[in-house]
Amino acid sequence: MSTRQFRLALKTVLQITAPPSPLANTQPLLPSILLDLVYDRALQASPAPLPPPSLIPDPNPTDTTQLSEQTVLTLALIDCLCFLPVDVLEEWLPLTAQLINHIQDRDMRKVCQERLWDVLSSGEMDVERANHCVTWWSTRGGREMVLFGTDEDNQQGPYMSGALGAANPESKL
Repeated sequence: MSTRQFRLALKTVLQITAPPSPLANTQPLLPSILLDLVYDRALQASPAPLPPPSLIPDPNPTDTTQLSEQTVLTLALIDCLCFLPVDVLEEWLPLTAQLINHIQDRDMRKVCQERLWDVLSSGEMDVERANHCVTWWSTRGGREMVLFGTDEDNQQGPYMSGALGAANPESKL
């Protein structure tokens, strides 16, 4: 199975499980569960480039970037964002940004950033979802999360505002 076939298959399965499908009425958490599985697998996936498929001709020969398993899973998750209900989309946008920044290779990360921007701006989402995405991108820190990452990974532990940290406390007596 090629990477494009995998992405299309996951997108199709998520489309079937998302509203207004009858399956969404009986199993409303199924889209989130599927994305959670993809997200967890992407965090554990190999960052090494996948070998090019030898039996399947490349439909896009101008694209020379080899993708890793981690990148393909991230792209598949990005492809599925347009089918999520707005409340679920609100949860998955920051997780998607975090997953994009988890990719170490700059070229592969750039492919994911461009695909996310394409999904957010090309009209794949309906008006309500697109409005939420624009708000997230512009005023809720989405742009910074996608392009620059977050400092959460660099923190050593929980800190309290005004905490002294590693300094030795002095006696007040």
